[in-house]
Amino acid sequence: MSEDHIDLDVLRSTVRLHVSGPRRNTVTRFEIVKALLDGGVPGKDMASVFRCEAPNTWFATLSNIDLVDRTVAAGPISCEQFVLHPEPCDQRRLTIRVQWLPSWIADNAIASYFEGYGKVINVHREETDISGVTLETGTRVITMVIREGDQDDIPHRIRIFGKTALIMVPGRPPICLRCQQVGHVRSKCPGRPVETTKLTYAAKVARPLVPSTATAEPIVLPTQDEKGPTPPNQEETASPSPGGSGVSDSGKRNSPEIDEEGFQRTKRGRHSNRSPEVLSNGDLVPGQRFRSVYMDMSEGDDSDKDSDDRLVIDEDEAESIQ
Repeated sequence: MSEDHIDLDVLRSTVRLHVSGPRRNTVTRFEIVKALLDGGVPGKDMASVFRCEAPNTWFATLSNIDLVDRTVAAGPISCEQFVLHPEPCDQRRLTIRVQWLPSWIADNAIASYFEGYGKVINVHREETDISGVTLETGTRVITMVIREGDQDDIPHRIRIFGKTALIMVPGRPPICLRCQQVGHVRSKCPGRPVETTKLTYAAKVARPLVPSTATAEPIVLPTQDEKGPTPPNQEETASPSPGGSGVSDSGKRNSPEIDEEGFQRTKRGRHSNRSPEVLSNGDLVPGQRFRSVYMDMSEGDDSDKDSDDRLVIDEDEAESIQ
C-alpha cells in the first residue's frame, strides 16, 4: 500500500467501529459518541467521529495510539439495540473462503495456518439446503483481522495437510486455473482453444449461398445452343440386360416382341425353330450360340435350309462365325 498520500499518525490513531444488531444501519453520530463515552473514552480525546460509504461502519479518531489499543482491548461496547466492535483502523476485518479441502480436516488446524497472516476471529463451515436437507458445501469461511495491505500476501492456492486448497479473497483479482495467471478466470483464458460451432443441416440450408465478391467468379448459365442436343427419352434408349431378363438401364422391364406365330422376335424380326437352352438362373447355356449355328449348318444340304431359320442370338457374333 502506498503511503505517500496517507498520514500514518492519523491512521494509527483512528479506531474502526463495526456496528451489529437490529439498528446497525440507522445508528446516529450522537449515539456513537455516547457509546464511546460509556465505554471509557474521554470526550476531550475524541478528534473526529465519521463514517464512509458503509452505513454500519463508523470511525473515531482519538488523541493517541495507546488510547486506541485500550479501546480495542476492552472489547465490544453493547448498547440498547446495537453493539460496537472496535478494531484498529490500520487493520481490516476480512472474510475469506477456503475451498477444495475435505471435511475431515479440523477447523482449528485451518485457523492455525492463517494465523500467520492475521488474527483469526471465527471459522465456520458453509451450508446449503437441498429439498429440506441441510448439507455442508465443503467451503470454510474464515473471518480474520488483518493489517491493511497484508491480504495481498495470501496465496491463491496452498498445499495444506497434503491437500490443495483454493483461497478466495474479496476484492482481489482471480487466478486462472488453466494458465495459472492472475487477472482472469478459466472460461475467459486467452490460451484456451477456440470452439468451432457446427452448423446443423437446417442452418446450412437457410444460409444464403452468395458467392464472395473478392474470390468467386460470376456464374454464367449456358444458352440453349451451348447445352447441346436434348437427351432422348430413357424408355426409348433402354436396352435389355446381357442376361436376357429384359430389364433396361432405367430399371424398367421391356415387354418382348411376339410375332403372329407366337415366337419372340430376334434383332432382325425373325424367329428360330429352336428354343434356346436356358439355365435355372435365366442365363444361356455356355457355348450354345456356336453349337446352334454349327448344328444348323451341319444338318443336310445348306441349300435346303434357309439362313433365316437359323438360331441367331448375337447377330455380330454369328456373322463373324460365318
